[in-house]
Amino acid sequence: METLSRLVLTFLLNALWQVPLVAGVAALGAWILRHGPARYRHALWVMALSLAVFLPLWTSRNAIQRNHRAAAQAGGAPPQGSVTSPPPPPASIMSLQPGAPGGWRFADYLSRRDWPIEFSPWLAYGALTCYLLSVLFGGVRLYRAWRRTNELRRSAHVLPLRQWMASSVWRCQLALGLGQV
Repeated sequence: METLSRLVLTFLLNALWQVPLVAGVAALGAWILRHGPARYRHALWVMALSLAVFLPLWTSRNAIQRNHRAAAQAGGAPPQGSVTSPPPPPASIMSLQPGAPGGWRFADYLSRRDWPIEFSPWLAYGALTCYLLSVLFGGVRLYRAWRRTNELRRSAHVLPLRQWMASSVWRCQLALGLGQV
C-alpha cells in the first residue's frame, strides 16, 4: 500500500511540471506547423497527449525502482511510512565531488539523498482528488464534443450543385487527382 501511494504521489508531482512542459513544446510545434497540413498538427497533439500520460508514469516507475534498489543495497526493506528527519546537509553543497573535474555537482547531491520526501496524507488525497476531478472534467468535455460532432455529421446532407458549379468541381477533382469530396 505504501508503494502504491508513493507511486501515485510521485506520478502527480511529476505530472504537475511535465504535462505543462509537454503542452508548451507541442504548442510551439503546432505554431511552427501552422501553415502545414492539419494531419501533422494532429499527429503532434496525439503524441503530446500520449507523452503527457506516459512520461509521468515512466519517471514515477523509475523513482520507485531506484528507491527499492537503494533499500536492497542498504540491506533493509523499503521504508514503510516511517517518519524520519532528513540528515543534515553536507557542510558545503557547492563543494566539488570526487570524479567531478571542476564542476558544481548539485544534481549529484540531490540524486544521492537517502531521505524520502514526506507529505501529509491529506495533501496526497487532496492532490489525487484534484487530479481525478480534472481528468473527469476533461473526459466530460471530450464526450460532449464527440456527441455534438456526431449530431452535426448525422444532420449533414448533400445539396445538389448547379450545373456550372458541378463542372468546376469536376475539373478541380481531375486536376488535383481527388475522388468524391
